[in-house]
Amino acid sequence: MILNLNYMSVEVLAFFGALFGGLVAMLGAIWAARHNSGSQSRITRTKATFDMLMSKQWDRDYIEARQKFIAAFRENDTILNALKIELKSKGVSKGKRKKTEMQNSSLHYSVKQIINDYELMFIGINSNVLDEGIIKTFKRSMTIRDYEKSKTYIEKIQQDSNLKAYENFVDGAQRWQKERELEERDATIPWYRRF
Repeated sequence: MILNLNYMSVEVLAFFGALFGGLVAMLGAIWAARHNSGSQSRITRTKATFDMLMSKQWDRDYIEARQKFIAAFRENDTILNALKIELKSKGVSKGKRKKTEMQNSSLHYSVKQIINDYELMFIGINSNVLDEGIIKTFKRSMTIRDYEKSKTYIEKIQQDSNLKAYENFVDGAQRWQKERELEERDATIPWYRRF
């Protein structure tokens, strides 16, 4: 039997050419799918972020809770002190204060609503559902200020329940606070000494 190498070479080349072409097409499809899904998820994350921010602008319950929250810490140094003063004004003495009386307070409800909102916001950021850059641009100063005013309240809840309540809010606000402090420190350093 005589082997025809030219004929086999063409078949082998055709086979490997088709295999290589299919592989290139498959890799191209995978790259396109990943590229498109990445930009699509970025668009979805941005839209979810704007939806979340805009919904707060029109939500009456949130607006009322926010107004109570702000009024409480304008008059007091912390939210926890504001809650204690509110209970005292209702005639509840320090020795008779109960956890349920504090929880039934309208200020307590408003404070929880605001802090829960921050907790959910940071959960969304940490899970890449919300865009941190957009939220940070819009709410960083307010978030840090609210965290500072509610820090003792959160610590009290964590002490009473032995849980890491609001840990996403605490971690996120502290991270943003450190970033702002670094930016402020770097702003005072001349540009030629930053490197």
